[in-house]
Amino acid sequence: MSMDESLPSNDKIISYLDGLMDGDERSDFEARLRQDPQLQQQLEDARIAVEAVRQFGARERVGALHRELMKELQTEKPEARVINIRRTVRYTMAVAASVLLILVGVQTFNYFHNTPDRLYNDAFVDYSLSLERGVTQNASEIEAEYKRGAYDRIVANVNSLRLTARDSFLTAVSFLKTGQTAEAIHWLLAVDPYSPNYQDAQFYLSLAYLKNKNYKKALDLMTGIHDDPKHPYHANISDALIEKVRKLQ
Repeated sequence: MSMDESLPSNDKIISYLDGLMDGDERSDFEARLRQDPQLQQQLEDARIAVEAVRQFGARERVGALHRELMKELQTEKPEARVINIRRTVRYTMAVAASVLLILVGVQTFNYFHNTPDRLYNDAFVDYSLSLERGVTQNASEIEAEYKRGAYDRIVANVNSLRLTARDSFLTAVSFLKTGQTAEAIHWLLAVDPYSPNYQDAQFYLSLAYLKNKNYKKALDLMTGIHDDPKHPYHANISDALIEKVRKLQ
C-alpha cells in the first residue's frame, strides 16, 4: 500500500526534526501531528533513520582508522617487523580521539534533542474510546465529537455543555491535543479519583506537566505509574523515559 499522498514530504519532516521550520510552519505541522497517527509514525520512522545514519557514520570513522592501521602493519617486511612505536601510538591516539569525539557528539546530540516536546511526542499515546461502544444515540455530544477528532470544537464549546465525568476527561485530553497545556492540566487535575478514567488522567497529566516543563511533578507521576505493574500505562513509562526527564531538571 502506498503512502498517503496528503502526508508532508520527507524533506519537510527532516526540516522539522532539524528545527529549520519557521514559527507558523512549525505550528501548522505540530497541529497536524497531534491529530494524525500516520504522520506521528512517519516522524518517528524518520527520527530513527536519522539516528541510525549518525551512528553508522561514527562507526565507519573508527573502522576506517582501524583498517588503515592494520594495513600498514601487515605490509611491514618480515625481516624488519619492528613496529614503529611512534606510529602505533599515533594511530592509537587517533582512534581514541575519534571515539572520544563520537561519545561527546552523541552526548551533545542527546542533550540538545532531549527536549520536553520530543519526549512528550515519544511518550504520547492516543486515547481511543471503546470500540465496543462506538458512537451511538446514547453517546454524549462530547464523545461523538471526540470520536470524530473534533477536538477544537470540544474545547470551544465546553462552557455551553453539561459534562459527565467521562466528558470532563475527554475535554482534558482535547485541550492537550490542541496544544493548550495549562488548560489540560486544570481539567486533568479535576478528574475524580473514583472516576473510571482516573488512571488515564494521571498518565496524561504526567505528559502535560512534562510539556509544561514542570519536571518534578511529571517525574512524581511517571515514577508512580512505572512502579505499579497493574497500572494500565505501566508499559508506557520506561526507565529510559524517566531518566531522560530527570536530566531535564
